[in-house]
Amino acid sequence: MNISRKLPIGVQSFKVLREDYYLYVDKTEYIQSGRVSC
Repeated sequence: MNISRKLPIGVQSFKVLREDYYLYVDKTEYIQSGRVSC
């Protein structure tokens, strides 16, 4: 089954992201690895 994902522009609720099939990319590991520069 191929579900088309929407971009979560303006959506701030994780519950809504999951329930309405918005595109979500978990970057937790990326942030924890220290690769993010400010």
